[in-house]
Amino acid sequence: QTVSGVNHGQTGAHMFLNHLLLKWFGASYFVLRAPSYCAYAAGLLAGLYYLRNLGFSYLVRLCFVLGLGCSHLNLVHGGEARPYVFLEAGVLLFLWAY
Repeated sequence: QTVSGVNHGQTGAHMFLNHLLLKWFGASYFVLRAPSYCAYAAGLLAGLYYLRNLGFSYLVRLCFVLGLGCSHLNLVHGGEARPYVFLEAGVLLFLWAY
């Protein structure tokens, strides 16, 4: 039996980063969600670099940014302080590095 239901599946590193940010900057919504915002931004940049490496034009990359950046659901999930944002960013970073 695993403990996947504990703390909504957040990893220890995510919880430790949240603890440090809250200790350094105080309790606020932005600080609590800052790791998710950074992961969302990293995923967006990795996706852009991946498309660039595949040789897509600027127009396609602009559509990618507008599609992810202007989508209500992506913005909501990007700032929810949930661990799956890191999974999305990790996959896009892996694709970019591969």
